[in-house]
Amino acid sequence: MRRDELDTVLDWAAAEGWNPGLEDADAFYRADPDGFFIAEVDGAPAAAIS
Repeated sequence: MRRDELDTVLDWAAAEGWNPGLEDADAFYRADPDGFFIAEVDGAPAAAIS
């Protein structure tokens, strides 16, 4: 997953009632940039896991 895609995933989390912190994306990605995966359908993000 690219760093910019992580922002989309955290937006999904917020829409589902999770409370991602304002600086969480940078901290998470710096800790393990290879630990995030995104699935696409027809080129659009559809699911994610870390």
